[in-house]
Amino acid sequence: VADQLLCVDVPIIDDNVYEENEVFSIFLSTPDFGVQLDPHYAVIMILDNDVVVVQFVTGSYFVSEGTNFQSVCILKEGEAEVAVSVLLTTMSLDDSMAEASDDFSPVSGIVTFSSESTAECKMIGIENDNIAFQENKQFMVAVTSARSRVLIGASNITTVTVFDDDMVVLQFSSSNYEVSEDNGTVTVCVTKDLETARTFTAIATARVFESDIEAEREDFVPATIPLVFPAGTVNTVCEEFQILSDEVALEGNEQFMVELSMSFFMTIQSMDVGLGSLITAANCTNGGNVVVSSALVTIIDTDVLTVNFSSEVYEVNEG
Repeated sequence: VADQLLCVDVPIIDDNVYEENEVFSIFLSTPDFGVQLDPHYAVIMILDNDVVVVQFVTGSYFVSEGTNFQSVCILKEGEAEVAVSVLLTTMSLDDSMAEASDDFSPVSGIVTFSSESTAECKMIGIENDNIAFQENKQFMVAVTSARSRVLIGASNITTVTVFDDDMVVLQFSSSNYEVSEDNGTVTVCVTKDLETARTFTAIATARVFESDIEAEREDFVPATIPLVFPAGTVNTVCEEFQILSDEVALEGNEQFMVELSMSFFMTIQSMDVGLGSLITAANCTNGGNVVVSSALVTIIDTDVLTVNFSSEVYEVNEG
């Protein structure tokens, strides 16, 4: 009898489960001792063609600079009996975006899903640079795979937007100033406690202070002076207000108020997310400005009243 080729169909079940390749054997047997079986078995490898899809939960995250960390999460879609690993990498885009190490902690590492896990998260450090009035900054996180059956979904990149929440505190260097009436001017200084990314202007206004001892307008020159804080680390700005000598004795010390304010528009803009916030010492408004600090100026009266006889010698008749 000529050689014959006989084929047997072995059903293979598609289980729709991501797994390693699987192997089983088929053995030949016969009750006829005159039949030689060589080889008497065959090994069959089932090549798994099932896939899983991995992608970010969302395409964007928003985080305040002072939060310190942002959790970035990815999903695994599809059943799996073995662990699935992908690569997570942070990326800076250009000079206008967040920079690694300065604004966030760079990450490049493996994220592994166990067979039961459908979601995994990675913590990314957010750096607080303590610089106020910055624009929002962004960086990207990408997920990639080196395995052909681990597919990356449409949401393969997520953008993290970092809001600047650094707050600048503006205040007078002293809450009380004293100046002699004959000094001519009084110097008041305003300080800020943080470096700023852009120039901004505050307003110092000298006005009458309503109290038992009231400084009249002839005692000082009411004025509104802009205080310009340049971008950078210049933290103190000083200006002078004019003091008038009235040459009136025995009037006691007099006082007036210097108020530090921001324009209402500037304050609202400063409180916008991404531009930092301005801490205000009071929420009252004055002429469209928001008062953030105040100082009291006391004018020390130096006028001296001289009293003497109109003549050193007087004569009078006895009668």
